[in-house]
Amino acid sequence: MSEDLRTKQFLALYTGCQRQLHVYVRCHVPNAQDADDVLQEISGVLWEKFGQFRPEEDFTRWACGVARLEVLKYRQQNKRARTVGLKEDFADRVLDDILQASTEANIMYEAMRACLEKISAWGRWILKLRYESGKSVVEIAKELGCTEAAVYKTLQRIHDALYDCVEAELSRSASSIT
Repeated sequence: MSEDLRTKQFLALYTGCQRQLHVYVRCHVPNAQDADDVLQEISGVLWEKFGQFRPEEDFTRWACGVARLEVLKYRQQNKRARTVGLKEDFADRVLDDILQASTEANIMYEAMRACLEKISAWGRWILKLRYESGKSVVEIAKELGCTEAAVYKTLQRIHDALYDCVEAELSRSASSIT
């Protein structure tokens, strides 16, 4: 893998879990400046160890494991940090909630991705015009040579199909887990 591709992949994954890491660290490190320092250290360690990350793993779960070790190291080095802050069991429950939310978000993302593939090429093109290009319904109608009502109706049908598909995918995922 080229260094540029590796960097892009890391940044995309890291950006996706940065908020969860921040919440976790702030539960353990109440001082904002210290928390920022710990987060900076975590991001450096994650980058150094990124070669050990396996793509089939959940990056957020992996990153939180690294963060947990860095927070423990910080707390061992800083006596004041051990006496201030949330109790360990509460902070661990927060981490569990973060990881559960991350897992659920990944399941939803995969369901949406699978459903988008089922939409016709024309439907995906309409969605790209609207959401990736940021064109208004008026602009799309002009481009297609149709009425705004027709574009609204088309978008509504696509949204309904995606909603039904995602619901079905999530239902299948839930039944396969239990």
